[in-house]
Amino acid sequence: MLKARSMTQRTSTLLVGAFAALAACTAAPDGSSEETDVTASGDASSGEGSSAATGSTGEDGTTSTGSASDSSSASTSGEAGTAPTSGMTEGPTAGTTDTSSSTGGPVDYQDVYPLAGTYPEGGAFDPVDELFFVGTLEGGDVYRVDPRDGSSELFFAGSKPGLWMTLGMAIDAERRRLWVCAADRQEDPYTGEVWVFDLESGARDHVIPLMAGDEAAWCEDIAVAGDGRAYATDRENPNIYRIEGGEASLFASDEALGSNLIGQNGIVVLPGDDVLIAAVHLPSRLNRVSLADGTVTPIDIEGDFVDAGIGSGADGMVYVDGGLYVIFDGELARVEPTLGDWSAVYSTAVELPRGLTDVVQTPAGLYLINGQAIGFAFGQDPNGPFQLVRYTGDL
Repeated sequence: MLKARSMTQRTSTLLVGAFAALAACTAAPDGSSEETDVTASGDASSGEGSSAATGSTGEDGTTSTGSASDSSSASTSGEAGTAPTSGMTEGPTAGTTDTSSSTGGPVDYQDVYPLAGTYPEGGAFDPVDELFFVGTLEGGDVYRVDPRDGSSELFFAGSKPGLWMTLGMAIDAERRRLWVCAADRQEDPYTGEVWVFDLESGARDHVIPLMAGDEAAWCEDIAVAGDGRAYATDRENPNIYRIEGGEASLFASDEALGSNLIGQNGIVVLPGDDVLIAAVHLPSRLNRVSLADGTVTPIDIEGDFVDAGIGSGADGMVYVDGGLYVIFDGELARVEPTLGDWSAVYSTAVELPRGLTDVVQTPAGLYLINGQAIGFAFGQDPNGPFQLVRYTGDL
């Protein structure tokens, strides 16, 4: 969602200005500012990527065939502390859900999965092998979480800790690919890339720079259409990029995709492959983008689509049963179309504990990533708990 502690001077100035403006907007009548809880108690695993699991790949694209190292930075046992409440379950074994697994036998989905990496931001779920994939804002790693036992292991080890971030993700189940948005937060101009992994071998098959679409491109989130083409949002520029054939190109550019505070975030391709929805983080809004010609249309939103927390805005999204679930730092919104072409929608939201960054769909329902990204943006030390937590509300 947000960038990092060791950012370039230009980016740091922009974020400081944005948060200062937000603080002014949320100031109390007596001049004091509303406080936002951006941390939670609990220990976080180090996530430094010093060892990798079987079949994981490194920054050089090679594939490791050795067994996973017994290191806390590479895996966790599946035991965790108490999860947030308010529609989110209360412990790692507070309840389980049996589902049929493609790998044979039922999967008992736990309510809470501890995450090994620090500051996880984006995630995805592979419905074929029934595995979670989660990135990190520190180090550019990718972790794989097995819902069978709750273990979290290193799938890809980034070789530039503190420089690269792994952000939004998408699974192409049919073609057995994991698509990952990656960004180098120290380069100026920014370096945004799309990484494509083979889910069967674990190899990183493609590293696709987005600079062909814009020399200062940033990759924030990614979605895959039915034809295998992917679309990525850019938080720093009012652009959406299309990736096909191992190359990126500028697909859509419109001032409606930009922001004077914090730009684009989540992206979803709607069923039918004729429209995608792209979120602008702050001020929070949604845009409809035609896949036929890239035409951008701001969506008219009625209802609750605002989270009052400082820095909180529209983040990850997922399409479920005719509508979108959109996560905010401390809120989950259900957005449903009031017009068939998605040019107008109605949003209903529930408040949740803060620190959320993404929402992931599984056979056992929605899971929310508690990644504490705002704490990362403000330069706080890792404080966790970093978790995947099942949402059990009725939104």
